[in-house]
Amino acid sequence: MRTIRHSAVLVAVVALAVVPVAAVGAASTAKPSVISFKVTPTSLMATGGSVTLIASVKNATSCTFSVTPSVKGLPATVPCASNKASKKVTLPKNLSAAATSYAFSLKASGPGGSTTAKPVRAKVLAAPSISSFTSTPKMLTPTGGSVTLIASVKNATSCTFSVTPSVKGLPTTVGCSSNRAAKKINLPENATASTVTYAFSLEVSGPGGSTKAKSQHAAVRPFWSAPESIDPTGAGLDSISCASSSFCETIDGSGIVLTWNGRSWSTPQTLDTDSFLGLTSISCVPRITSFCVAVDDNGNVLAWNGRAWSAPHSLESNTVPNYGLSSVSCSSVSFCVTVDGSGNAFMWNGRSWSAAYSIDHRSSLTSVSCQNSSFCVAVGGFYALTWNGRAWSAPHSIDRGGLISVSCPTNSFCVALDDHGSGETWRGKSWTAPQVIDDNFYASDGPSSVSCPTTSFCTVVDLSDNVVTWNGKSWSASEPIEPLWSGGGLASASCPTSSFCVAVDGLGNAIIGKS
Repeated sequence: MRTIRHSAVLVAVVALAVVPVAAVGAASTAKPSVISFKVTPTSLMATGGSVTLIASVKNATSCTFSVTPSVKGLPATVPCASNKASKKVTLPKNLSAAATSYAFSLKASGPGGSTTAKPVRAKVLAAPSISSFTSTPKMLTPTGGSVTLIASVKNATSCTFSVTPSVKGLPTTVGCSSNRAAKKINLPENATASTVTYAFSLEVSGPGGSTKAKSQHAAVRPFWSAPESIDPTGAGLDSISCASSSFCETIDGSGIVLTWNGRSWSTPQTLDTDSFLGLTSISCVPRITSFCVAVDDNGNVLAWNGRAWSAPHSLESNTVPNYGLSSVSCSSVSFCVTVDGSGNAFMWNGRSWSAAYSIDHRSSLTSVSCQNSSFCVAVGGFYALTWNGRAWSAPHSIDRGGLISVSCPTNSFCVALDDHGSGETWRGKSWTAPQVIDDNFYASDGPSSVSCPTTSFCTVVDLSDNVVTWNGKSWSASEPIEPLWSGGGLASASCPTSSFCVAVDGLGNAIIGKS
């Protein structure tokens, strides 16, 4: 009986010893499991880039990563006996119009078999694309105006418009998630002698990155033409007056006149051989072609009647010192005023010229402008004088320089100009303080003439071949309209309207400005 009991105990012990061995074998052959599998980041811009695959596993000795569509570096098998595995891969640039999606797979393998994880995904977004980018219109008149920028895009959320040279309102960014964007901007007037070209740029942005369009262009053509040589004598054109865009008369220092007919200039015609320096000023009645008056430095006046010029007629007799007539202004066929270097004014009433009115004994009168028979302004030295239809005012000091030109489009608006670049404005009752208009302030190359057809437009020319314009609110910067001193300096300008001007220079050139 003892022996039997001993054998039973032995069997029991043996049985207990066998159980742990079986358990260990079962654990070592367990099927691999995937606890987690992810890709980061899940979204890349169109340029592509790196993503990292990360896996957490159990009972696996190797992990195989693969991808659809194929990518360089995959499939790849890495060890994962430590229960984790990772793999960094580079996704290529997306050249298509839609996002490219990549499906990454994981197969975990071990003694107990293999397990495939649910795929994870990453995508490379499509780059924004530009179907079209236009600027309309392509060419504007010298006054400038509106240009509309229109873009047709894809995969973009914002569109940024910019321009060179700079323009108010740009750069600006607008939404374009609707696949379209538009922007209207205003280009400024061009008072120069060259075309101003604007280059518009577009950059579109979205989740997939950004894309730039090819620049589009718009231009504002110049107001001023290239100089045209019209006077071969070389005496230099001294004054011009335009009744309209189709009728102008200009004179030179040798007594010659030339006529503009709206298309071309006439050949030179000699009018006055009685003067030492020639004709000094000319005025044509606005909007008609049948009456002009020219004056010379020897006290003579000459009149145009629409067919021919009269012979010179002397206004400065032996009783009037001959300082030469410096300026003339005619508001109608029955009213003109001319002034001289000794402070005298002479008036035309449609039939004859008056005797001299001594209106300023302190200074030489250099310019006169008459808006009508009841309003004129004469300037010279520091002083301005006004005519009210009955009498001349006393001289009123308005400037510390030498006043050389004045223009009055209305009774309540005039611009007077001195030879140091400053100007004053008449506002109906008084003159403003001097304001620098043209920074070419030396008398030798400073302003020479001003012409104002309206209260909202004036043109100033100077002896450095620049122009300055008034837009009703402010003066522009000076701009050259011919190469510096190539024309001997701009001597005079006449603008019958804001859309047509003519300037003349000291070498016989005419420069036409038109919108």
